[in-house]
Amino acid sequence: MFQINLSQNYSSITTPSPMCLPSLRAVRRGFRACLERARQRKALAELDQRLLADIAVTEMQARAECAKAFWRP
Repeated sequence: MFQINLSQNYSSITTPSPMCLPSLRAVRRGFRACLERARQRKALAELDQRLLADIAVTEMQARAECAKAFWRP
Protein backbone atom coordinates (compact mmCIF):
# COMPACT_ATOMS: atom_id res chain seq x y z
CA MET A 1 0.00 0.00 0.00
CA PHE A 2 0.95 3.68 -0.11
CA GLN A 3 0.72 6.50 2.38
CA ILE A 4 -0.60 10.01 1.81
CA ASN A 5 1.31 12.77 3.53
CA LEU A 6 -1.18 15.53 4.45
CA SER A 7 1.36 17.64 6.29
CA GLN A 8 2.78 19.24 3.13
CA ASN A 9 2.46 22.99 2.73
CA TYR A 10 0.60 23.82 -0.50
CA SER A 11 0.54 27.60 -0.06
CA SER A 12 3.10 28.05 -2.82
CA ILE A 13 0.65 26.57 -5.32
CA THR A 14 -1.91 29.34 -4.84
CA THR A 15 0.59 32.20 -4.59
CA PRO A 16 1.97 33.34 -7.95
CA SER A 17 5.69 33.30 -8.26
CA PRO A 18 7.34 36.75 -8.44
CA MET A 19 8.95 35.54 -11.66
CA CYS A 20 5.58 35.20 -13.44
CA LEU A 21 4.33 38.69 -12.54
CA PRO A 22 6.29 40.50 -15.27
CA SER A 23 4.92 38.09 -17.87
CA LEU A 24 1.37 38.60 -16.60
CA ARG A 25 1.89 42.34 -16.90
CA ALA A 26 3.12 41.87 -20.47
CA VAL A 27 0.03 39.83 -21.35
CA ARG A 28 -2.21 42.50 -19.83
CA ARG A 29 -0.36 45.26 -21.72
CA GLY A 30 -0.67 43.29 -24.96
CA PHE A 31 -4.38 42.75 -24.42
CA ARG A 32 -4.92 46.46 -23.79
CA ALA A 33 -2.96 47.31 -26.94
CA CYS A 34 -5.18 44.98 -28.97
CA LEU A 35 -8.31 46.61 -27.58
CA GLU A 36 -6.94 50.07 -28.33
CA ARG A 37 -6.06 49.09 -31.92
CA ALA A 38 -9.58 47.72 -32.42
CA ARG A 39 -11.08 50.96 -31.08
CA GLN A 40 -8.88 53.13 -33.30
CA ARG A 41 -9.62 51.08 -36.41
CA LYS A 42 -13.34 51.28 -35.73
CA ALA A 43 -13.06 55.07 -35.42
CA LEU A 44 -11.02 55.22 -38.63
CA ALA A 45 -13.68 53.23 -40.47
CA GLU A 46 -16.30 55.81 -39.49
CA LEU A 47 -14.40 58.80 -40.94
CA ASP A 48 -15.67 60.33 -44.18
CA GLN A 49 -13.41 61.33 -47.10
CA ARG A 50 -13.11 64.92 -45.90
CA LEU A 51 -11.82 63.88 -42.49
CA LEU A 52 -9.50 61.30 -44.04
CA ALA A 53 -8.07 64.06 -46.24
CA ASP A 54 -7.49 66.18 -43.11
CA ILE A 55 -5.25 63.48 -41.66
CA ALA A 56 -3.62 62.75 -45.05
CA VAL A 57 -4.96 59.21 -45.35
CA THR A 58 -6.53 57.90 -48.52
CA GLU A 59 -9.70 55.85 -48.45
CA MET A 60 -7.72 52.87 -49.73
CA GLN A 61 -5.19 53.20 -46.89
CA ALA A 62 -8.00 53.45 -44.36
CA ARG A 63 -9.69 50.34 -45.73
CA ALA A 64 -6.41 48.42 -45.64
CA GLU A 65 -5.83 49.43 -42.02
CA CYS A 66 -9.39 48.60 -40.98
CA ALA A 67 -9.20 45.18 -42.65
CA LYS A 68 -6.36 44.11 -40.35
CA ALA A 69 -7.17 41.83 -37.43
CA PHE A 70 -7.12 43.56 -34.04
CA TRP A 71 -4.07 41.63 -32.90
CA ARG A 72 -2.02 42.76 -35.93
CA PRO A 73 -0.05 46.00 -35.47
